[in-house]
Amino acid sequence: MIEIKQFDITIKLSYIVTTVIYEGHTYNEQSQSYRVSINNFYKNEKRTIPIEFRNDGTIEYTLRLSSAKLTLTITEVNLSVNTTKTIPIEIQMSAVAPQEFVLVIDFINIKRQSQLIFDCQTVQPQLVNSMQKTDKNQIMNISQSAHMQQIWNKDLQILLPIEHEITFKNDSKAAATLNYKRLVSSQDVQTSLVANFRMEPDNLIIPPKSKVPVRFLYYPVDFEKFDVQAELLTNTSMDPMRIPYYVEFHTPILQTTQRSLIDIGLIQPGKIFKKIILTVENIGILELRFAVSDPLRKKSFVKVATLQESSLNVRPSSINRPLKIEPKKQRSFDIVIECDTIENSSMPEIIGLVEFELISLCDPVIDIDGKLVNRTVTIVIVGHTLPLPDFALPQDLKPSIWSDLELLSSSWLYQICQEHSLHNSYIPLVALTAIAHVCGIQQTKTKLPLTASEWAMFCMNLNSDNQHKNKDSLTLDMFMNATTTNMAIDILIKLLRSTLTNYRSFFHQSSLFHHSFSNKESIRLQLFSVINAAGNIDEAYTMQSYALKLWNTYEQCSSEHGFRQSIELVHQCISNDCVLPEIIPTFTKFIYQAIQLTEVTVVSQELSNLIPSSNAFGELIRCSIKLSDLKWFLLFAHIDDNIIELMIIH
Repeated sequence: MIEIKQFDITIKLSYIVTTVIYEGHTYNEQSQSYRVSINNFYKNEKRTIPIEFRNDGTIEYTLRLSSAKLTLTITEVNLSVNTTKTIPIEIQMSAVAPQEFVLVIDFINIKRQSQLIFDCQTVQPQLVNSMQKTDKNQIMNISQSAHMQQIWNKDLQILLPIEHEITFKNDSKAAATLNYKRLVSSQDVQTSLVANFRMEPDNLIIPPKSKVPVRFLYYPVDFEKFDVQAELLTNTSMDPMRIPYYVEFHTPILQTTQRSLIDIGLIQPGKIFKKIILTVENIGILELRFAVSDPLRKKSFVKVATLQESSLNVRPSSINRPLKIEPKKQRSFDIVIECDTIENSSMPEIIGLVEFELISLCDPVIDIDGKLVNRTVTIVIVGHTLPLPDFALPQDLKPSIWSDLELLSSSWLYQICQEHSLHNSYIPLVALTAIAHVCGIQQTKTKLPLTASEWAMFCMNLNSDNQHKNKDSLTLDMFMNATTTNMAIDILIKLLRSTLTNYRSFFHQSSLFHHSFSNKESIRLQLFSVINAAGNIDEAYTMQSYALKLWNTYEQCSSEHGFRQSIELVHQCISNDCVLPEIIPTFTKFIYQAIQLTEVTVVSQELSNLIPSSNAFGELIRCSIKLSDLKWFLLFAHIDDNIIELMIIH
């Protein structure tokens, strides 16, 4: 008999089901190829997209991802049952569309492979912008002290930025990019401009169908009209997008004629009355208010010195009751001076009698110290102790902008100063030629004379170049003879003046005091005289600020520390001038700090602190070296010898 037994057998089937999800769209595993369509790229866009892989099967498995064109940061994905993992995939589009990208999906330890194919299309982004009407042509009125307080940041000591808000709207399906590039002139878009201007935020990606507000911030350093266009780079066009930015400041502006120094002629005992020696004009847009100070720096023999209005014959008002001038109008002033007899016969030919300050009450300027102040103009009244020579004033004394003035070579100046005793007998020749060189004469274009023989040759060449204009000849010996010195100076001035094509006014004003260059007081007057040749009121104000600083330094200067104090003067003049490029004040600040140090080791440490530690040269000087002389040599290997001398010796 056969016994039959029954067994229950349960077979459980395991299966793999992978679901791919992108932006809410599900791609089930019905075939070995999935196609994902993305139609909102812009040209050359790099985008990371999230792809979700979900295990809808009954067993755990691992995927291996690979692609010839796609960038993958994760190449293996382990999926437990009923889990989902998001994998970032980077797509880099080119300028050519459409493009296809294939993601190969292998199942580890399972003979199975799928593909996820991305069909990518590009769309041209579209950006439109808009701004508030008040920002399109912004006018800022500054006529009261409250206005000045509103535009000044007391903590940072800078003018507050002027902000324009621009709204950019992206109307397309693709993202738009936006980057600030530069400023250009509204009159000539090919001309790039330099200003403290920026866009916040910058380097933007503006999503499709969205708006983004952007701020244009301009940090002014003066009150000139700012008419520019901001150039932006965007993927909406091959050409840059240009957004206009316009700010105009309406202020009063005080302008004087003469600029600073006024010559009233021969000084005689008794009362001197000069009519209309000074004109004050308001060349600004708003009403000007100003006051005239009491007499300053009055000479002991000057009993009375008064400025009075030509039409009213009364003394100007005080600050409590200022004078007013409407825009494009002017007021004229006479001067009354009463003098005693001048007893000191050793006085120079031209002397300063008295000074006045014209103090504006709301004519704002940023001075060379970077401060917001009211414009103040110094008027210097001078007179002659000797009868005026009978000569005709040069023609074309119209002031001009100083942008094309030449610079004197520092090495030439240094050598002239070091060998002063050799040139002392003909120093007027040296001084007047230096002034003419600054004004651009051709005879010194390549080289200024240094030795006596070179100066003699210069005089000879000057004669030959002007023989048809001047009958008198000039020789070096004429300057060395007391009886012919004045004649030589007069001939030299005529010869130099005739060779000038520009800056005749600058040369005339700079050479007024050639008979008394060595007189201490004349140096100050010379500085203010040059201001008369300034091309505009801002140039004149800056030169006045330089003149005051130079004079203060000169009064306190000693011959032993002349070089050190020269550096300090340059530092004072430009270290806080916000108009200058940042690199210039930075360099002068370093030199100024260096000359304050007196010990070699301290200067060495100061220099080493300025060299980046990552720099190979920096690493070398910071390594442990017992030979201090070697370290010192390395520190100064690339520093000019003259700078080393200024820092260490002087």
